[in-house]
Amino acid sequence: MFEELEFKGYPRPDDSVGIRNYLGIIPTVNCCNEIVVRIASQIKNAIPLPHIGRCVFLGKDQDRLFSILSNIGKNANLGSVLVVGSGCEPHSADELAHEISMSKKPVEAIEVKDWQDYELTIEKGKGIAKNLSEKIVSQRKETFPLKYVTLAIKCGGSDTTSGIASNVIAGMIADRIIEAGGKVLFTETPELIGAEHILSRRAINDEVSQKVLEIVDRQEKRMLQMGVDIRRCEPTPGNIQGGLTTIEEKSLGAIAKSGKNKLKDVLEPGQKPNQSGLYFIDGPSHTAEIFSNVAAAGAQILLFSIGGGVPACLPIGPAHSGQFPIMPIMRMTGNPSQGRAALENMDIDVSTIISQGETYQQSFKRTLKMLTRILSEDILAKAEKKIDYFEPMNIYFEGPLI
Repeated sequence: MFEELEFKGYPRPDDSVGIRNYLGIIPTVNCCNEIVVRIASQIKNAIPLPHIGRCVFLGKDQDRLFSILSNIGKNANLGSVLVVGSGCEPHSADELAHEISMSKKPVEAIEVKDWQDYELTIEKGKGIAKNLSEKIVSQRKETFPLKYVTLAIKCGGSDTTSGIASNVIAGMIADRIIEAGGKVLFTETPELIGAEHILSRRAINDEVSQKVLEIVDRQEKRMLQMGVDIRRCEPTPGNIQGGLTTIEEKSLGAIAKSGKNKLKDVLEPGQKPNQSGLYFIDGPSHTAEIFSNVAAAGAQILLFSIGGGVPACLPIGPAHSGQFPIMPIMRMTGNPSQGRAALENMDIDVSTIISQGETYQQSFKRTLKMLTRILSEDILAKAEKKIDYFEPMNIYFEGPLI
């Protein structure tokens, strides 16, 4: 048995719960990125979501772009959504808005084509956005159990302390959320290489077990096509500096952050889990694509286990050029050699497991308490406070462009 924990959030019409209450402004295509940024800059609680999606994506990649954008629009942290389109893209603003409206939240669409004027489109968009913001600004929080949480977990700047401390605590948090009836997402297919057989044995059935092996095989073949074999070596200089010698070592530590529960399914980018449990999303280890993948899968918050080195000194996630604005990133380190500058970027320090003899259970309890406080918006995650810089979202695509 475990203590029943609660958090405060915003109830949504589709029975999900937001931990933040933003108006999301989403372009259908990257041509409209500047429009959404300019509209959002003058509207209360508005968050622009520019991205790299192009009209020249082909087939599966174009379908994936639509799925990721629509599911990000459905993310519970967005109370309302404005979709901005050009009018000549494969999926119109009306199509995207209609799909997002399946979540029953307020959604509107606007296209440059209808006004034939760039600046006029921005002015009209501001008026629509103002109305959408007013519809959600008065919403009040309610108290919910942890079963309403969809938690994403990632590791970065990995070193020898990651697998000993922070990734272990992340795994304990994952188990706790699942025990409460919530969902946990993790990803980074390259960081299964060499340990994929271990995760496959935790699959809920043979079909899911085979999916684990297939996505690793697919990812590895793509690497080999580039003339690179990363088995039995460590391809990342920063990880080498942190004491890791092979991808297999890194993969063992990466799997530790998923806890001990059975793996329910392997998802493609743009897919969402439909019940509680542990899920893996196929995708790269690059942070930017991970943020968009897990937000599209419904994550309200991401727990980021960071090792050491230069990435820990950055106020934003390593390998990512800007924060992901709709989803708080809670940063955790297990490296006792971090300097003060690095620790100032962390929300929780569990290096005390190594340096002070703190037990895993004690660190786990501290981390869980901090997580519930950030979920409830009692405090903001440190990375969340940097909201004046937006980099386009990366979308994980696989094929050529026209």
